Amino acid sequence: MNALTDLPSLVLLAVTWGGTVLRPGAFKELESLIAQVPGATDEVPNLPERVTLATPPPATSDKDPLDVFISAKSEDLQYAQQVFDFLTKYGRKVFWSPMSLLATGNSDYRKEIDQKLENTKHMLVVTTDPKHVESGWVQHEWGSFCNEKRSGRKAGNLLTLVTPGILARDLPLGLRQYEVWQFESENFEKLLQYFR
Repeated sequence: MNALTDLPSLVLLAVTWGGTVLRPGAFKELESLIAQVPGATDEVPNLPERVTLATPPPATSDKDPLDVFISAKSEDLQYAQQVFDFLTKYGRKVFWSPMSLLATGNSDYRKEIDQKLENTKHMLVVTTDPKHVESGWVQHEWGSFCNEKRSGRKAGNLLTLVTPGILARDLPLGLRQYEVWQFESENFEKLLQYFR
């Protein structure tokens, strides 16, 4: 397998995994390079417009309280991006690693994520597949939040947004004990009530 025949996979990998490290404008450059490879654009998945990273949100100190921590696997990037945009548009302070880790300037992601979990009031899990919530980072994030709630150190809400076809019973017990909603635009308004 050479780099040119596997170019679409590399671009998809850059979009899903590299979103936290690529500088603004990098996706347009990738699209431009792909367009120069004969036949490559026929196989390249459409890059969601919202993936193109604008200027990251301003850095917050380790002690700044957050309203919402969004947890999602990289495969659920485009869904999490929509929720992130909506919540920030309505003034909520939101941590979502593909956007927020850039602003920290720290490559010790585990430490940064744990610190943000410590300082967040609410947790939102976004998923298109029940297996995604059991992946390492995602499970660490919502599991840590659940433990804090059970111990009485957190009083905020935990909510999971799922795509059609996923039912609450498909999720791990720790998540289905809390609210599970379908990923529908009419539910976005309700998020504002839950995440005050």
